[in-house]
Amino acid sequence: MAIEFDRVEVESFEHLKQLILLNSSDPDNVWEEFERHLGLKPLGS
Repeated sequence: MAIEFDRVEVESFEHLKQLILLNSSDPDNVWEEFERHLGLKPLGS
């Protein structure tokens, strides 16, 4: 399953990320995916 966002406020993204991590059967793997995914970096970085 995938969801695509064009833009999202930082607070909303952080909330969504926490929900995903808390409901994951493998939060360490999910965290690594968040860190590796270039599309999840703030603009300008």
